[in-house]
Amino acid sequence: MNELQITEQIVAPILTLNFDELEAQAKQIADTYTSVAITDDTYMSAKADAKKLAGYVNDIEKKRKAIKSQAEAPIKEFDKRCKAIEQILTDAKTAIEGVTVKYDEDRKAERRDKIQKYVDKQVAAAGLRNEYIAMLVEPASLNNLSATLKSLKEEYDAQIISLKNRQDAEDTLTATITATVDAANSKISQQMKYEAFNVEKQAIINRLADPSFTIAEAISEITATINKRADEILEAEENIRKAAIEAERKRQEEAAAAAAAAQTTPEEDVPDTIAETPAVAEAIAPVPEVQQPAPTVSPFEQNPFATHTEPKYEGNITLTGTSAAITVVMKVLQETCTAQNVTFTVTSTRQV
Repeated sequence: MNELQITEQIVAPILTLNFDELEAQAKQIADTYTSVAITDDTYMSAKADAKKLAGYVNDIEKKRKAIKSQAEAPIKEFDKRCKAIEQILTDAKTAIEGVTVKYDEDRKAERRDKIQKYVDKQVAAAGLRNEYIAMLVEPASLNNLSATLKSLKEEYDAQIISLKNRQDAEDTLTATITATVDAANSKISQQMKYEAFNVEKQAIINRLADPSFTIAEAISEITATINKRADEILEAEENIRKAAIEAERKRQEEAAAAAAAAQTTPEEDVPDTIAETPAVAEAIAPVPEVQQPAPTVSPFEQNPFATHTEPKYEGNITLTGTSAAITVVMKVLQETCTAQNVTFTVTSTRQV
């Protein structure tokens, strides 16, 4: 492109009036009215003089504007010609920019395609799942044509590695939760569910963004959380088992006491005046003593959760507590009974 050559030639306009003569006349006139005194006789002439002075000012203003207008005419023409030339160049610039913008957009689209293919390949190699792929953030420099493909690839690689580590941590925690819950469930009747620890798992995954928090610490923390909850359930179930054993023991004691009382009840005396006829004799003959079975050992003392192959027994349990507490205990008791093939029935409830 040829350089645009601009040359200039400025001839300053010469504008002149008889300034000195006019200034001397104006001062002379002004001095005449510096200390003028207005009387009835001079009032009308003073007003006429003021009007005359206003006419002088108006004449000078008209002359000034006329001469200025003539002097500004070449400046206006100068502005007009300059702006016309500027518009010619502006139109050319706009046309070129339209082409270059399209060219830039085509280059950006081509580079986006190359980067996307690279990212797809790296994501597949890393084995990222869809939920982690969706976490990839587009670099701010992607639309900057001055940024190199190498720098863009490095930025995506760093993100993919970080997301891969986070995904692996989640998988490790999931496997840990599964194994720990399965092990804990083997010791309790109320079975815990894996998804019950999703909140704790997600909180730990978020903390893994801090390099000082290791995966070993994460595993230890989630394991401790699961085992603590299992211990709480085990303790509750043990308390229910002990309560059932104690209730059965008391029932056995009461049954034994009732049997002993029945054996020691005195017989009614038979009047001596009754005739000993065969019928009467038979009627008043001593009733053979019925042998009461001796109390048996409670199955709860040997095996609190007896199976169906053993003799069946019935036990009554009285629970006293708040509605919420009893509801929790009843749920655990019902699940325990179901697991041990024991019939569980609520016969009554009342407020104490």
